[in-house]
Amino acid sequence: MAAAGLNRADLLQKAGLYPPPPGASQALGLECSGVVSEVGAGSSWQVGDRVCALLAGGGMAAEVVVDGRHVLPSVLDNTRPVGASLLAMNDNDVSQLNHVA
Repeated sequence: MAAAGLNRADLLQKAGLYPPPPGASQALGLECSGVVSEVGAGSSWQVGDRVCALLAGGGMAAEVVVDGRHVLPSVLDNTRPVGASLLAMNDNDVSQLNHVA
């Protein structure tokens, strides 16, 4: 994990006002970016792939385990924090466009 986004949900969780879903990590972080270091059997991802991901929690941990269906390829340099912030930001934008349209 190279970077994680920090958003309002993380701040609310830290304040004890927004608990993570049952079974999710107690660590903050709903999105992250980095380089794949391990993959499970049958995964389409490869070790070394640059990715960003949405997750239920734990994105600010040193390492994260993410369901491959919640991972996207990243064309960004994952050594920079911007990759982690784009997912939630763009997801909110698309969500709002679908809601308005």
